[in-house]
Amino acid sequence: MNKIDWYKNKLNNKYKVDCAVILACGMGKRLFPLTFDIPKCMIKVKGEVLIERQIEQIKKAGINEIIIVVGYLKEKFEYLKSKYNVKLVYNEEYSKKNTLSSLYKVMPHILNKSFYITVADIYLDENVFNEYEFDSHFKSVYIDHEHDEWKCITGDEDEILKIERHSGPSYSMVGIAFFTNEKSKILFKHCEELYNKEGTENFYWEEIIYLYLNDFYKYYIYELPKNIFHEFDTFEELKEFFISDDYGSKTLYDIAKKLNVKQYEIENAHIENNDFNNKSFTFTLKNKKDEIYYYKNGNIIKL
Repeated sequence: MNKIDWYKNKLNNKYKVDCAVILACGMGKRLFPLTFDIPKCMIKVKGEVLIERQIEQIKKAGINEIIIVVGYLKEKFEYLKSKYNVKLVYNEEYSKKNTLSSLYKVMPHILNKSFYITVADIYLDENVFNEYEFDSHFKSVYIDHEHDEWKCITGDEDEILKIERHSGPSYSMVGIAFFTNEKSKILFKHCEELYNKEGTENFYWEEIIYLYLNDFYKYYIYELPKNIFHEFDTFEELKEFFISDDYGSKTLYDIAKKLNVKQYEIENAHIENNDFNNKSFTFTLKNKKDEIYYYKNGNIIKL
């Protein structure tokens, strides 16, 4: 091997992304009734399962080690192990704690590695993952109005100088970040500290950067075109983006078939006392809002 090839190999080894972590624990309560029988990231958008689309994008970028942190309906993810050769890590605290606990659970699997961390329930028109990355950053979009997302105040070369909450206009995080192996050590140190600290149950993992930004020395934003990033918090938001008669939910399929309607016509689903473990709910139909239906154990009653 000549000297030029030697240096190329050395650079490639230094900047090659080792793995990707996908956070997929959430219950997706606001997307009910879609998430009655499937996790939010198992919803079909334009014929593709959300999490499968993202896995395939990551693999196309040349990143083969993928770890998925699961919680709600964890058994639904088992088929991904054989289909995509991914690893599953179970966060048994998913219903009591936020994403800080998911990062804590996956830490032993990614120590001393460079990695992406991403959420499973976003739809990306383009592949934003790269085989090689040169420094730690958040993927970001610029929001030109008031918003309640994390706000990044930046300086020269898109370095993040400060992070604020609930403000705008500004660059905002979109749920995807990258850490070099050096900065992942800083991340893990503070993750462990916060996880073991009382009162952090509702913390997102991003709170680590918010609280300890200066410890990372330099952390950047990587701007994405706003129109390639899509996130759906409610069924109505999903329908605004994409009308379908197949969203991947068996429950919606059964209701639509029994009532001879389209899945997108099912509206205003409501769980009594907001109890997500209560496997029954009421709903109405598009253009028939005065008619209320009750669903339980596969049976539908018109009230």
